[in-house]
Amino acid sequence: MRCPAHCSPLLKCSVVVIKLKNFMVYRDATLHPGPSLNFIIGPNGSGKSSIISAMCLGLGGSTKDMRRATELAGFIRNGSLGAEIMVRRRPPFRRRPPRRTSARAGWAAIVTE
Repeated sequence: MRCPAHCSPLLKCSVVVIKLKNFMVYRDATLHPGPSLNFIIGPNGSGKSSIISAMCLGLGGSTKDMRRATELAGFIRNGSLGAEIMVRRRPPFRRRPPRRTSARAGWAAIVTE
């Protein structure tokens, strides 16, 4: 794949925004990873794995790949009826991944360009 003009020749793609609503430990969070190496650090229970799980699900991964919850509903923050994930990457996807839903009301894992 050729890198678009706005990308560094070393970068094939980058995640530029991750938005989480009622996802695992996050009520409402927006993250802006940098174009190079990123570290996720913090004490136990602070949400490091939640960010990785959101990226995996948001980019089309399966719950089986993560060994956390067997269904999407298991990623909804306790006390919430639904959750949202948005992962934006550059260059954008050629085609939009499908919207994913779970049995628990309100869940939507959304990936946008």
